[in-house]
Amino acid sequence: MEITYPVNLDSCWMLCYSAKDKAVRALKENFIEGVDYQPLAQNGERTRGGQNKIDYYLSVSCLEYFIARKVRPVFDVYREVFHKTAEMLPKVSKSSAADKRRIAALEKELERTREALRWTRIIERQEVELKCSCFHYLVKTKQYDKWEEYRRTGIIKR
Repeated sequence: MEITYPVNLDSCWMLCYSAKDKAVRALKENFIEGVDYQPLAQNGERTRGGQNKIDYYLSVSCLEYFIARKVRPVFDVYREVFHKTAEMLPKVSKSSAADKRRIAALEKELERTREALRWTRIIERQEVELKCSCFHYLVKTKQYDKWEEYRRTGIIKR
């Protein structure tokens, strides 16, 4: 989603003008409202003169021309930085999407591993219970006759 008027005039007028009112006057004289810029009244906020405060938001092309008309060196630096950033954004978003896919795959793998571990513990517990039941059956039916060997192994306390 692209924002049509991303730049607030308050953040850039001082690059080219000595006062904001001069910047606003130049904006209104040289650019088209609704195409190059959008004024937005701030409800409840007033300027020192008691008028409603208005924020002006510029399109990127308007900002470029607005700066280029007054201060060429500032515009050159801005343009270089802006275009380097614009070139990198698709790469960053692609790597971000790839990272998200990788994270999702790792989360699925982690969940499968947790489930396998849970089943392993259940099986181990059942195996121990089965061995205990078998041993108990052998002892109860007097089929187990190696008590001395059993005591020597340290399993049973004397």
